[in-house]
Amino acid sequence: MIWALTTDQQQQQQQQQQQQQQQQQQQQQQQQFSIPLQQLLQQHLLLQQLQREECSSCCSNSCTSRNAAAAAAAEMCILLQQKCSRRNAAATATPSPSELILKQAQQQQQQQLLLLLLRSVWDAAVATAAAAMAAAARALPLQLQQQQKQQTLQQQKLLHQALQQDAAAASDAAERAAAGCCSSI
Repeated sequence: MIWALTTDQQQQQQQQQQQQQQQQQQQQQQQQFSIPLQQLLQQHLLLQQLQREECSSCCSNSCTSRNAAAAAAAEMCILLQQKCSRRNAAATATPSPSELILKQAQQQQQQQLLLLLLRSVWDAAVATAAAAMAAAARALPLQLQQQQKQQTLQQQKLLHQALQQDAAAASDAAERAAAGCCSSI
């Protein structure tokens, strides 16, 4: 008996250890996936910031000299400005992979919220319809009972009228018979 208890305890401990190991592995995998994603996002944002700073600094530093004698510097300034404007336009026009991932995540969240909203509206509609059907089902026997009562009352009235008519006809016939009998005497 003691040996069976110890083996059961050992099996339970082994199962608990396996579950803990699986949970630790899942947590490590999630951390390994989330850390590189955060690093990529940080690196991308840092790279964008550096590119913007470099572009603005090169344009502003190159355009300091406005002398007519510094035509080469002015021409270089124009070329750098064009390059900077093209780079800025390309950076704003084409979204980066990280921005696409963020947009997809936002869209998924919006879709989930919309689905939850539709589900709640549907549940509310189903609940109201079920309540209306239950109320109608409860009211239906009462209506049937009232109709049956009215029908029975009408039948009783008709029967009472028929009995009264029969009784009146019988009394008339009896009176006539009695009158005929008396006249014959």
